[in-house]
Amino acid sequence: MAILNYQVDQISIFMFIFLRVTFILMFLPLFDNTNIPALFKIGLCFAMSVLFYPVLKFTEIPNFDNGIPLLVGVASEIVMGLGIGLSVKLVFTGIQMGGELVGYQMGLSMANVFDPTTGSQSSIIAEIQYIAAILVFLAIDGHHWFFRAVADSFILMPPFGFQVNGALTNEFLSFTVEMFVIAIKISAPIIVALLFTDVSLGLIARTVPQMNVFFVAMPVKIIVGVLFIGWLFPLFISYLISIYSKIGINIVTFIKLGST
Repeated sequence: MAILNYQVDQISIFMFIFLRVTFILMFLPLFDNTNIPALFKIGLCFAMSVLFYPVLKFTEIPNFDNGIPLLVGVASEIVMGLGIGLSVKLVFTGIQMGGELVGYQMGLSMANVFDPTTGSQSSIIAEIQYIAAILVFLAIDGHHWFFRAVADSFILMPPFGFQVNGALTNEFLSFTVEMFVIAIKISAPIIVALLFTDVSLGLIARTVPQMNVFFVAMPVKIIVGVLFIGWLFPLFISYLISIYSKIGINIVTFIKLGST
């Protein structure tokens, strides 16, 4: 009987690990793509759970016997996974939003492409910046930081122990504010350059009335925008790296606030 109870406890621990990993990965920007097969996502979650299982030690065994506490616990894991996933997704959304602003100012609002991750139309500039952001994230092993943060969550957070409180809400609001800050920082230099281009074209229109400025403005703004994007691209990469270095810290802070 003792052996049977031990086996049941180990199964409960593995199920809890699988639930937490699944709910966290479900809301991540790299894994919420509908083009990724569901079987692959489940297999990845199962593989990560198998890797975490031997190295994690629990002082409290998750209880899967009682229905209502189980539902409350699963709901808390869903909320935690949603919060962690959104905290990462808001960073990429801010990057994409900055590209949307630049594309609109360049006059490329009509030249949209289909975004398979969201199932909607997005600016070409936004799509390029989003893809570049993902490639940089993978190139600097940002996914390793995330996996480490997920592993730390099992140390910082007991099974089904996540709780929503005022401090946690404020932290999530700060993530939302950071999204707009990222969008402004990425788009501001190029938008300022395009505004100066508009002013210059306006002065040319006043001094040389015979010139058809409206015909010239579109290609000129596109050329200026592309030149500034290329010129500022190294700074864009450096800024992305500085943002990504905070993701793991933000996730751990989010988990700590949910455990108090």
